[in-house]
Amino acid sequence: MNEDLIEFLVLKYGKRIDGGQPLTDIDHTTIQKQLNLVDKNISNMDLMSIVWAILGTVWLILSLIPLAVDTVGLLEIFKVILGFVYIFLGYYSLYRGSELKKKKVILETILFVNQRNS
Repeated sequence: MNEDLIEFLVLKYGKRIDGGQPLTDIDHTTIQKQLNLVDKNISNMDLMSIVWAILGTVWLILSLIPLAVDTVGLLEIFKVILGFVYIFLGYYSLYRGSELKKKKVILETILFVNQRNS
């Protein structure tokens, strides 16, 4: 059953299981520590994605105002591009957070199966 579960998780979530440790060599405390670290990183990623998105939006709005009033210069165009980069970093942080949530599901499933087989 363990091999079928691992194959299912790899098919569903890709190769996101850290390390090459087989399921039987992982104890409950190691999995629980990994799960706690993943939970902490998920909350940090969510916060950082919100901060990057807000910062990018504010930066973009503030950099578009001089474009409407003054002449277009290279510095103003760079500021607009930088605003888009900040917004992109916010979406990238959201993507990393979703990858961590998938890893959390994998770790919870492995922990559940390990506890059930014990």
